[in-house]
Amino acid sequence: MTHFVIVKLKRNFLAALAFVFCLAGAYGQSPQENEVMPDGVAYAQIPHVKIYLHTNKSNFIAGESIWFKAYVTDYFKSVPDTAFSAIYVDLVNYEGKAVDLTAIEVNRGMGTGSIFIPDSLLAGSYALRAYHTNTLPNIPSLSFQKTIQVENPIEENFFRRSDRRDIRRYNRMLEQKESRYHASFHPESGNLVAGIVNKVVMRVTNELEQGVDFSAVIKDNRGNKVAETQSSTGGFAEFFFQPTANTFYHAEIEIDSRRQGDAPLPEVIRHGYNMILENANPGRNLVIQSAINPGAANSESEVLAILQHQGEVRQVKRFDFSSQAKHQLFLDDKLEPGVNIVSLTNTDGELLAERMIYKYGFESLQPSIELIEFEKEDSLFLSVNISLDEMKDSYGNFSMSITDMPAVENISQESLVSYLWLSSDLEASVNAPQMLLSRQENEEFVDYLMIMASGMRYRTHEELLQLKDQDDFVPATGLALRGKLVPRGSSHATGYATVQMSVNVEGKSDIRNQETNSNGQFVFDKLDYPGAFKVEVTPGLDTRGRKLMVEMEPARTPPVRINQDFKPRELPSRGDDWQRVSRPVTYVNVQKVKSASGPGSMYGNADQVLFVDDLPPHVSNVMDALRGRIPGLSIVDGQINMRGPSSVNMSNEPIFVIDGNVVNSGSFLAMNVRELERIEILKGSNAVMFGSRGANGAIIGITRSGDQSLSPTHEFLMEGFSLPSDFLSYLYNKGSRLGNHENFVHTHYWEPELVFDHETEQRITFPLFSKTNRYFIVIEGVDSQGRVLSVRQIVDIRD
Repeated sequence: MTHFVIVKLKRNFLAALAFVFCLAGAYGQSPQENEVMPDGVAYAQIPHVKIYLHTNKSNFIAGESIWFKAYVTDYFKSVPDTAFSAIYVDLVNYEGKAVDLTAIEVNRGMGTGSIFIPDSLLAGSYALRAYHTNTLPNIPSLSFQKTIQVENPIEENFFRRSDRRDIRRYNRMLEQKESRYHASFHPESGNLVAGIVNKVVMRVTNELEQGVDFSAVIKDNRGNKVAETQSSTGGFAEFFFQPTANTFYHAEIEIDSRRQGDAPLPEVIRHGYNMILENANPGRNLVIQSAINPGAANSESEVLAILQHQGEVRQVKRFDFSSQAKHQLFLDDKLEPGVNIVSLTNTDGELLAERMIYKYGFESLQPSIELIEFEKEDSLFLSVNISLDEMKDSYGNFSMSITDMPAVENISQESLVSYLWLSSDLEASVNAPQMLLSRQENEEFVDYLMIMASGMRYRTHEELLQLKDQDDFVPATGLALRGKLVPRGSSHATGYATVQMSVNVEGKSDIRNQETNSNGQFVFDKLDYPGAFKVEVTPGLDTRGRKLMVEMEPARTPPVRINQDFKPRELPSRGDDWQRVSRPVTYVNVQKVKSASGPGSMYGNADQVLFVDDLPPHVSNVMDALRGRIPGLSIVDGQINMRGPSSVNMSNEPIFVIDGNVVNSGSFLAMNVRELERIEILKGSNAVMFGSRGANGAIIGITRSGDQSLSPTHEFLMEGFSLPSDFLSYLYNKGSRLGNHENFVHTHYWEPELVFDHETEQRITFPLFSKTNRYFIVIEGVDSQGRVLSVRQIVDIRD
């Protein structure tokens, strides 16, 4: 059965910001000639970066390690970012359960590490994710994800029946994703504007991010056809039409000559602007149209067109639409190779429309590579000479992997170039990076991606702006401990309070004091220590003098995106050596902060807590405090029952406890409630610690003096930076269990710190452990000027 799901992208362009907020002076370049930027342009206050991982390969055998180099660059430019000192990298399955995770130290925008794949890990597709300490789960584009494939040659010996069920469920999930379709609409400059011709790019994909061939008829809400289209490549199509105000439009979609469903187009706005790039040919001119009423409220007749490239303003042009509804912006000599953005704003800096344009001619660094095979001391060696003359005036720190030529490796898979300039903005991987470097037959497809990416980028920045205005988001640098102070004796918000943190590492103490925000939240960052370490957090008093306790913020981890790289799995059979053994647990807790001790309750988790400070002033005794506030509790003739009638001859009352001492019900219920800090209610299994006496539940009073015995200091264990390890190729040579696997791809060489500065040539020599005659060489990186190096090369050394 085929399922059809419609997704409509909405964009509110009248938010006070967009791409422009990082421009105008953000990188020190002024607009050309006499052009003036608007005074009202705002700037983003939440730091955000792009992260890319270069791994030694994409297909692994359980029992070996994943080696990687992380590149952290400015979100708008490719220059290495120096603000962040730490990122997290984890390996997760399709359910989001972590196999392993590690914290990586980042220096000058780069960091290295490895993740070991346990030999008890089941074969299949896994996601390698990288994200920084400010990760926001609702913004996937701020994290990196790469799919890797794992094979396990010995899993047939410990395979379980439950594993077979999991694989069947996983395969069904992939089948469902492949048969469910999403349609999205992308007006060329953001909005459908009434009364003028609009160009709309439409795309249909399945849930595995695969483009789907389709045809569509566009109709209004009266059933009149206004346009029709058919997909060309990658599930994209385009159509032109002139929408009418107060009219709704939809697309009737056919796939494989079968009607699949209707997809609504975005709503039509009455007043606004759009931009259409003539002939979809970068380097020509941009037609800017308006549908405004100069006399209407909130109308904008004077606008600015701002051309940007890599976060720098290249041109600012002012247009007046009070007497003319169409203008042209000539871009021939202003566009730079790569991605260019034209943002249309009013004079207050509010974004009205936007168009991304790609100009061919973008060049990445291209080294010269020479391989020489020779023998030395009866061993076979390979020498790799790399020349990079373009590095004479800059500094470059790159990564390099040399492997066997894998049977399934796609030499055109996503690279550092395609990720930085495209994939990261689309929230999906884009293969064939060469299409960004050469026109060939990709020009139309790339332009569709530019239109689509413009909306994606705007949405990310709009979400960042919303978070900036929220008081519950506190940015952090490096490894961070996030938490919140809450009152022990009240459910009301804490407000501003003080908190102290102390760390003792290698005999050195790091003690810091901080004030929380208005929600009681705090963050201690730059906890950049190697290995695991203990943190002590001591809350102070809030402005009301109430005692506080610490709650840690859950880990911020991005979602796993199940895409076309996730492969179905075959159901393995039991091997000849199968044994009913307990397989080691391979999943780890993705929470990076674990509580070692804390105040809490000596009775475990209470079913309900009454905080005395929250009770109305007229409540004077415990009886009045309990009455009507505990679900299931009844008071009849001064007798309390929480569980209903349970005995004819014995009491049905719960047990009463004050500061650990059992007391009779009369004295407990009659005491002044203001002598207590809180009242805890335990029902059912939570009261079994009191034996048969707790069969009817327990009501526990904790006095203010008794609460003082609880420790005010909380201890937390944090996972610091992973300690680097050296790559040792001989661990995986031919002849070992791993090396004998038919699909094993041998990594001959891995160098995460390939440095070029004043030296423009590097020579690398390493021993060969196999009879390989075809090598797959990958070199990637970013130099200090933001120039990208991304090379994938197949080399034959024997006839």
